[in-house]
Amino acid sequence: TTALALSMHGSLILMATNPRDGEPVKTGEHENTYFRDDIGYSIGALGIHRLGTFVAISAAFWSAVCIVISGP
Repeated sequence: TTALALSMHGSLILMATNPRDGEPVKTGEHENTYFRDDIGYSIGALGIHRLGTFVAISAAFWSAVCIVISGP
């Protein structure tokens, strides 16, 4: 889940900053507009990084829980 979320974020950044020939480079506002149009809500540039940090910490926590539950 973490890898999927971060790869989706990275691909959106690359799509905006590496346009086809003849198209202008898009700004960060394009990223927010894309999500507002697509799903009706955007958490913004800082929010996506906070979400990524939360998902990574959550993955580490649940991994540790599963290791403890599985026992020696």
